[in-house]
Order: sequence, then structure tokens, then C-alpha cells
Amino acid sequence: MCFDLRGKIRNDDVIYCGLSIYLVTLDADVIIEIRKMQAEDRVLERIVALTLRKLNGEDVSDEIEEVEKMDGLEDANALSGLLKMF
Repeated sequence: MCFDLRGKIRNDDVIYCGLSIYLVTLDADVIIEIRKMQAEDRVLERIVALTLRKLNGEDVSDEIEEVEKMDGLEDANALSGLLKMF
């Protein structure tokens, strides 16, 4: 549903929504769509990159903590919390 809204809401909002859905459902179709998009917010872009690296089996736990300290995306802590559980 969030990807259907691409023409109506900000790209970052679509990515945030999609990434949240992916981290909860692990739906491969969602991560494929996210990979096609470019985040404008540097924190969100970093969270997407960390998610993809973690998906490839890398340990990104220290970097997740760094992201939580960064300014930018208001809800970065929600995404980073989901990423920690992923």
C-alpha cells in the first residue's frame, strides 16, 4: 500500500513505511521495492543501508547505536529498534 502512494507523499515517507513493514514482515517484495528508491534524509539512507548489510549477514549493531545518536529523522529510533530485532 505504501508504494502505491509514491506519487502522493514524500519519497522518504514511502521508504520509512516500507522499511517498517519489511522489518516486521520480512516480505522480500518490500525490500526489492525499497532498493529501487533513494532516500533524501541521510539518517534514513543510513538505516536502509544498514538493513541491507544486516540482510547479508553483517554485524551492524555498533553502527545502529551510532544512528540512534544522529539528528535527522524523528522516528529513527523506531526503525533502529526494529532493525536491532531483525
